[in-house]
Amino acid sequence: ECSMASQPSSPTSDEFAPAVDSQALGDIRLPAEDSGAITAQAPVQVRHSRLTLDRSGYRLRSIDCPSKALVLGFDSQIRVETSDPAENQHTDDGDSSAATVHAVAGIVQLEQYSYALVVTDSRTRGTVGGWAIYEATSVCALPLDYASGKLALQGILREQNRTSEPSPAMPRKSFSTGDVAGLATSQLASGGGALDGDEDGGFKWLSPQITRIFRQSRDSTASEPESSGIAEPESARRKTSASLERMELRVLDEIIRVLSSSGIFYSYDCDLTRSLQAKGGLAAGNENALLASVADRDYWFNWHLQRLLLDSGASEWALPLVQGCAQIAQYQIAQSDSLQVCVLSRRNCRRIGTRYERRGVDADGYAANFVETEQIMVLEASDLPLHYASFVQTRGSMPFFWKQPASGLHPAPIVTGEIADNAVACARHLNHEIERLGRQTLVNLVEHKGREAIVGSTYASLVGHCVSDEMIDARMVRYVPWDFHHETRGMRYDNLQQLVDQLRREIADMGYFWYSDGQMLTIQQGAFRINCMDCLDRTNVVQSALARYVINEQLVRMGVHAAPEQGLAAYPGLESTLNHVWANNGDYISRQYAGTSAMKGDFTRTGRRNFSGMVNDATYSLTRLWINTFRDYFSQSVLDFIMGNHKAGAVF
Repeated sequence: ECSMASQPSSPTSDEFAPAVDSQALGDIRLPAEDSGAITAQAPVQVRHSRLTLDRSGYRLRSIDCPSKALVLGFDSQIRVETSDPAENQHTDDGDSSAATVHAVAGIVQLEQYSYALVVTDSRTRGTVGGWAIYEATSVCALPLDYASGKLALQGILREQNRTSEPSPAMPRKSFSTGDVAGLATSQLASGGGALDGDEDGGFKWLSPQITRIFRQSRDSTASEPESSGIAEPESARRKTSASLERMELRVLDEIIRVLSSSGIFYSYDCDLTRSLQAKGGLAAGNENALLASVADRDYWFNWHLQRLLLDSGASEWALPLVQGCAQIAQYQIAQSDSLQVCVLSRRNCRRIGTRYERRGVDADGYAANFVETEQIMVLEASDLPLHYASFVQTRGSMPFFWKQPASGLHPAPIVTGEIADNAVACARHLNHEIERLGRQTLVNLVEHKGREAIVGSTYASLVGHCVSDEMIDARMVRYVPWDFHHETRGMRYDNLQQLVDQLRREIADMGYFWYSDGQMLTIQQGAFRINCMDCLDRTNVVQSALARYVINEQLVRMGVHAAPEQGLAAYPGLESTLNHVWANNGDYISRQYAGTSAMKGDFTRTGRRNFSGMVNDATYSLTRLWINTFRDYFSQSVLDFIMGNHKAGAVF
């Protein structure tokens, strides 16, 4: 019998914003508050698996439901096996050759070889209403052939055995590509000598783990001709150019780096691709469905990598991963009342990419660096049921055709395409967001003079053009230009309050999602879409300011605010907690798009701008220039490949 514990639920309330028509929105049920065992009807979402290997392929047996196993065959076949749990327990328990797998990220098919990508380590970011959220920290590539697969599995086992042994001198685990490909660098030396002076010295600029697996698999294949696999025969390998081999390893190395060190999050219990409100509008009972059946493909980062699993009927192992950020903090309001705050960002995958390689929108209206950020608050009071409140904002590149060459620190942007084409693309983007989230308040933070004004003025004119030509409903959009650098010049960041005051009416009109005791009390009807040039530094500062204002309103409406006139200052440490959560969010999103932490992070964290923060920003600018010039083109190609936008040959 497969069983999974039910998750804690939600509960009652007051009022704010628009009233909710429960008939129109349907019933929603968050998991029941009292825990207990729910006998799961197959299929059940697989959590951890035990990974073993034989000559036919890899076998991942579910730990929670040992009667089921996923078989990744070396004959390119994927299937799910069902067997007697008693037999499996007898054969698997205490098996030192079985590694623990947290999730199957997907299967990647390159020019020469195919690999299964598995998450072998993660860290818990926290829980929201009882739902745990994890961040992947180690991803391994399992070659789909016996000889090299045996080496990869041995490497995973050594790493997991090493990290499970308590040692006061154990070094802190690195999240760089040097530790995520199956064999740890420190283990390579003890496992057969260093790479220096090796005939494969040309591969040393890759992560040494992949190089080691690749080289040893070729050697062992020659000594084990009977091994089955999808790898090409030895005669064909000898004809393969060294440059192609090197490129394939480099592509794999980059895929593993992205999956293990760029902010990849997942949950076994809740769908991270959709907001609380989006999930609340579904029919009752969907919280027990497989995540693959309810996830939003726009935010499902590894959807293309998992297509083979989905097509083979292995949806239980298809766990949606989200690239973005999950930051969770706990705050004690009173002796028996606590507040949980989660900032959850999800990057849209339709036009995902790096800074100068992805600007503007595509022909379908999908914007570059488009991120939906949801601030979730869970209030737990001794005499009240749980209250859930969420507030969604978005950020994204200005929605028309433009580009910015990676030349120098401050390259001038270039608007491309005809006015009519840009208007159509802009309208498609805005109409899509209106349909998704409601009325859009477009806050444009770029400078009104100089190079940024080239695209800023174009954005303003296109919105006006779309409204006048009735391409979008004038009632459903408001354009707000606010020159961030001009308004905060001289480090006058307190002037941000002027922008918040200017948007108070919009905040009151759009409201937020509020759920308690099985009822939706209010819904959010609209969203702020905020942008600067990169939609990183300035954007995160403004989003955090609006989020702080909203959470103060939520506490007032829920009747727990001790002194509404004092704002968040009435709770010592709460504003600092929110600042750090939002600053971390900005750093994650910035590293994914530009390669460094966010600028102006000192203000987001402390509420003050200082000289050391300005020095850090200058350093980040130079680092971004180097990354944009020398690394982003290849990184963009691999991202496109992960998304299914390129075949492997195109990346090579």
